[in-house]
Amino acid sequence: MRMRLVLCSALACVCAVSAAAQSRVVGLTVTLTDTRATASRASVATGSLTVTIVNKGTKPRVFTFAGARKSVAAGGKATFHVVLTPGAFTFTALGKPKTLKGVVTATPVVASGQVTTTTPSSSSNSVLASCPKPVTSTVNVTLDDGKFTFSPAVAQCGTVTFALTNVGKNNHSLYLESSGAQSGALAPGQSERLTVPLGPGSVTWVDGVYETDLGGDAGTLTVSG
Repeated sequence: MRMRLVLCSALACVCAVSAAAQSRVVGLTVTLTDTRATASRASVATGSLTVTIVNKGTKPRVFTFAGARKSVAAGGKATFHVVLTPGAFTFTALGKPKTLKGVVTATPVVASGQVTTTTPSSSSNSVLASCPKPVTSTVNVTLDDGKFTFSPAVAQCGTVTFALTNVGKNNHSLYLESSGAQSGALAPGQSERLTVPLGPGSVTWVDGVYETDLGGDAGTLTVSG
């Protein structure tokens, strides 16, 4: 996996990244302290990505990500752009008192109507076992720029299929932080179905592509017992 550098050929870039993803620049912020590096999200869409590094530590850092390298002064801020192909990318912040690392996954834009289903596992079984009366249900989700709408607004405990449709002008993705399940990055007009087991309580969700200040959304979905 490599980002698109200035030296790469135009043909190689087109082959590596879909045209739909290339046309939209999305954002990722990585905040550094002296002991920790925190990415604003665990997953982004493939294609153009604006990376902002905020160094809140007391030491300068050299930040590397997907082949790019950027120096950031203590208390400083830096921004650069990369183009990502599908896969996991490790970022590193070199400097004292220790080297900081993290991982961000680039998810491809999906074809309309693609179905994504989580793989059953012992953890999935334990989630369903926590439901007094687990049921199979569907929640329709419209993904718009800055606003995700869930219908019904309360999910039922059990196996839930999220029927997603992107009605916005930008790519969007649904990421369930509590379970780690995530849809692909949907281009405008595309749809997908994401099926996950949910126990009673609440599920925190975010847009897996855009940060909230860049047109994404975030919130909490209640799951009835």
